[in-house]
Amino acid sequence: MRQIIFLLLVAACSLSISAQSKDDTTTLFRYGKPLESCETNFENLFANFHKYVKADGLDFLSYKYVGELKSAKQARKLLKKNCSYGPLWAMGTRTGRAGDKWESEFELYSVGESEYRYFNEKKKDVIKTVSNEYVRPGDKIYLLRFTYDLKTVEQYVFVHPDTKEVVTEGCWLFGFDVPLKHIEYCDKMMAQSEN
Repeated sequence: MRQIIFLLLVAACSLSISAQSKDDTTTLFRYGKPLESCETNFENLFANFHKYVKADGLDFLSYKYVGELKSAKQARKLLKKNCSYGPLWAMGTRTGRAGDKWESEFELYSVGESEYRYFNEKKKDVIKTVSNEYVRPGDKIYLLRFTYDLKTVEQYVFVHPDTKEVVTEGCWLFGFDVPLKHIEYCDKMMAQSEN
């Protein structure tokens, strides 16, 4: 039953997001300061995440540059490490009208055992695809450290040095698209609460 609910949620989120053009969405890495350096992605992520995502128990610790990607083999090794941290998280979204009022919420939550098993069955193919198709030699590698439910997690994040953009494929927890309408909604709610 949980798996069916999860799959319905994923389908609904996919339909909701695919109905929007790329011009109507951004990532929490890209939104904010212009990407003048690779590090700006992380400054934006740290500034944006808790403003636009409900994620109790998640605290960012640090990020640091650890080197340049040499090969797809090295990328596979780092992506495997990203997958070995334990719990698996998903992003749930709820957007739409509630009566005459528009509402939007992004929430981070832990997935159940059956969803975790499904991810484990698919992760080898995902790692292979990301390491062969999305990252490339010369990409900058950063180590992102954060805690979730008082457990320290380390994730390797790849950044294309020419565009200064994070490779969001394989950045499972933080690489999701956010509708600009959600950001506008949250900013409006924050402004109203400050007045």
